[in-house]
Amino acid sequence: SHQLKVKWSKWITISSFIDDISDFIFFISMLLAILISLFYFKISTNWQTATKYTITIFIIFLIGSILEIPTQIIGFSSKTPLLSSIIFQLINQILDHLFSCFFLLVMFAAFEKLYRKHFPNHLSFQNIFNTKVFTTKLFFNNYVAGLVCAVCAISFTAIFHFIIQESNYYIAYSTIDFNNMLTLSPLLISIISSIEYTIKTVMPYALISLIIYQLSNSKTLSISVATIFYSLNLNSLNLFDTDPIFLSSIYLLLIGLVMGFLLFRYGILSLFIFIFTKSILSEVSLYFFTGDLYYAITGIIIII
Repeated sequence: SHQLKVKWSKWITISSFIDDISDFIFFISMLLAILISLFYFKISTNWQTATKYTITIFIIFLIGSILEIPTQIIGFSSKTPLLSSIIFQLINQILDHLFSCFFLLVMFAAFEKLYRKHFPNHLSFQNIFNTKVFTTKLFFNNYVAGLVCAVCAISFTAIFHFIIQESNYYIAYSTIDFNNMLTLSPLLISIISSIEYTIKTVMPYALISLIIYQLSNSKTLSISVATIFYSLNLNSLNLFDTDPIFLSSIYLLLIGLVMGFLLFRYGILSLFIFIFTKSILSEVSLYFFTGDLYYAITGIIIII
């Protein structure tokens, strides 16, 4: 028992240290993003595209908050009317989303500026969701590259879990968040959750990659630094997924390298598709193990 307490204390210390490093890197990247978007005058800032994407993301976040109301009612006070509790909850969610979207606006603006400069031959950031480019070869290559890498990453995840387990090391398997099934629309909330995860994963990684590339003109250094940040940023959440804990870092480093390859070889769209597909298929695959028809049908609809 004493050994477990000591080990737990060490893990908490390591987790706190990683969180501090991740927060520091994020703060520096946001500071550079603000400076680049506002004061880097060699390239014009496309605030229109950044605003358009930010408003879209805000609406998606808001819809997700509305759909999650049934799962949040349990935390409401019984002394206040239900309607007022819902309104106050939504107001708090809106303020939180506005705060997050401010950072997204700056990140979109800074990233689009650097992306336009360094990757003029890639699919432009402002046109990645333009229906007119859906039939182009450039869009098709981005889509297929992201999709294939996502399927390979899911297969690699299964192999990684199997190897760690057979090596008699501890590894935590993914579990279903049953709260999603209690929302107003489990189908939509699964998609929105994956979109939110994709944005929060891709944009910091891509922005740091381009900032380092702008300063060093080295793709290798850019991918390396961004991959380290990606590992630190997510490993604090997955710190106890493996024992010893460095095994999860190896997995995240490999995924980070794939993300860097997709960004510099194909473009930002392939990176979005890679993370989104990997996220939503990893969740959907668990539905088929429940043996419940409702979960299975929901999973099939999401895949289609």
